[in-house]
Amino acid sequence: MKSMNVDIWMDLTCPFCYLGKKKFVSALQQFSGRDQVTLRLRSFELDRDASKNYPGTVYDWLSKRYGRTRDEVIEMNKPVLQQAELLGLTFNLNQAKPTNSFDAHRLLHYAATEQKELILSDLLFKAYFTDGKNISDTDVLIEAGVSCNLDEDEIKALLFSDKFADRVREDEALAQQLSIRGVPFFLFDGTNAVSGSQPTQAFLSVLQRLSKQ
Repeated sequence: MKSMNVDIWMDLTCPFCYLGKKKFVSALQQFSGRDQVTLRLRSFELDRDASKNYPGTVYDWLSKRYGRTRDEVIEMNKPVLQQAELLGLTFNLNQAKPTNSFDAHRLLHYAATEQKELILSDLLFKAYFTDGKNISDTDVLIEAGVSCNLDEDEIKALLFSDKFADRVREDEALAQQLSIRGVPFFLFDGTNAVSGSQPTQAFLSVLQRLSKQ
């Protein structure tokens, strides 16, 4: 069975990215050729100019952005919460705080040098969507990095510098070249694209089909 590369563009403040990654990993675990698949997480910021300290929650932000009442926004997001529950995830959007994800993306790139990026991304997604933590906060990022056995001194050195900033921008520039407008976005072997949080079976079908080509 041939080897396969899969690049996943995502933002850590995007609920569909959390759901999509979870479903893709589930499909990968069911795929007989999973040991031949190399995953690479790519950076994508939904809002580069997002504040690090938004005063409200995701519901407040959505209400303001779309001109809807808080109750309407809560109702709109019920399908997302239900989908998360089916996948064994807990979304507390009434606590989640919109924030800037740039430093979190930089930390993910450092984690990738230690083959820890998948674990770290799960920790950061959980911190944001379940625990209501601000994932642009230095202490939160240090805690997450240390939890997956990254070196604390290296994490601090990164966060108080611009290390891996170029990697984030390179990923975003490539996304622009590929006309990627939304995430999650999955690119198989640089040619076959799947956009959005697709069902697990859809991801599995793509993996199986491409493995035979």
